[in-house]
Amino acid sequence: MSAPLFSALGSLAPPWRHLPMRGGLPPGVSLARAQVASRSTVLGTDGQTYAEVLADLPRFSGAARRLLLEGQRSNALRNPRGEGGTPGTSTLPTHWGSVIFGGLTRTFVEARSEIGLQGARLRLQGTATGSSSTTALGGSLEIAAASQQVWTFSAFIRLVSGTPLSAAMRLFCRDAGGAVVSSPSTQTLSLTGDLVRFERTFTLPTTATIAFVQPSIQFGIASGETYDIGFDVLGAQMELGAFASTPILPAPGAPAASTRGADLASIPLASLGLGGACTLLWSGLLPQLAQDADQMLLQLDDGTDSSRFTLRNPAAGSGLVAGRVLAGAAADSPSLGTITAGTPFRAVLAIEGGRIAASLEGGAVQVATGGPTTGLTTLRIGNNAANTAALFGRVGSLAFLPFAAPDAALPGLCTTLPL
Repeated sequence: MSAPLFSALGSLAPPWRHLPMRGGLPPGVSLARAQVASRSTVLGTDGQTYAEVLADLPRFSGAARRLLLEGQRSNALRNPRGEGGTPGTSTLPTHWGSVIFGGLTRTFVEARSEIGLQGARLRLQGTATGSSSTTALGGSLEIAAASQQVWTFSAFIRLVSGTPLSAAMRLFCRDAGGAVVSSPSTQTLSLTGDLVRFERTFTLPTTATIAFVQPSIQFGIASGETYDIGFDVLGAQMELGAFASTPILPAPGAPAASTRGADLASIPLASLGLGGACTLLWSGLLPQLAQDADQMLLQLDDGTDSSRFTLRNPAAGSGLVAGRVLAGAAADSPSLGTITAGTPFRAVLAIEGGRIAASLEGGAVQVATGGPTTGLTTLRIGNNAANTAALFGRVGSLAFLPFAAPDAALPGLCTTLPL
């Protein structure tokens, strides 16, 4: 234990236990992540290169090596690796195709493999006869969709040569027969010679006949002008949700839609020597804030969501709250304060006798009462029991005491754990 921890706790210092989540799971922490014929990914220590990870293995992200915990997502694009094209011909990768030619000849130049991801380099050449040239990364009847759904399209894109008038991510909404019934506003891209991940979120219009969506890359051109445009597309993804998660890939050589299960991390309270009362200290970061679901940092429960204590960022918010649920009835503390996407932070909570008290980064202690006093069995990290409140974030450290520290000590404790 560090000197600051001793100082903050005073006589409460022993038996503080620290469970670092950087680069390895401590004893007692289990993690499961279902994947069938697919690969999840994680950024390596250089913060730029992705590694592919198989089922049920933890992912430690970036130079800080924090434990990455995400919810279940599916990449509806069947060929994000860009496999199947014939170099020097118009035969594009499997499932890729032209929606609008604009008079330009489209050529598959070569397969690309960079930053741990795969894709393709394409070339558009000739004299334009239209105002745009659009390349679809999936078939017209491949990605089932419905009115008012929220989808996020992402891809690593680089402009290799040429100067189009504009570049954009475009979505075609099609009916059951494949006819275009709507095309939500295109999302412009500022392409350069650097490989950059772009992500754009689309809310599908209220058109009842929408049955499929088709994500595409579009270049603006001018009729009568001559073009020679080269561009790379790697690690493309189309997922239901209001933000992009880490790339999800099919197995090499087997193009198909692929699903990454939720990262489910938990610890039996008995293995930690915890009963009802305890103090927990958490550090980590959220790359993006909650959109359509809560982001659960920590949950102590009886195996269900009907009896529990929580520390979470509620859906569509940026404030952290501590809460309790007893027999299905919930109550939250006032907000502990706001958090900033991408910025590491720390929070501490103490639980005893149905009461939860918490502090964010040494701020004022906030309280919720009337929670469960018996029956708690499990500490969950990054989700709830129903797997509907995924963190979509990274955990650096977790520390605990087998009793509730007094409220006055919580702000001081909150600043002791490494970010």
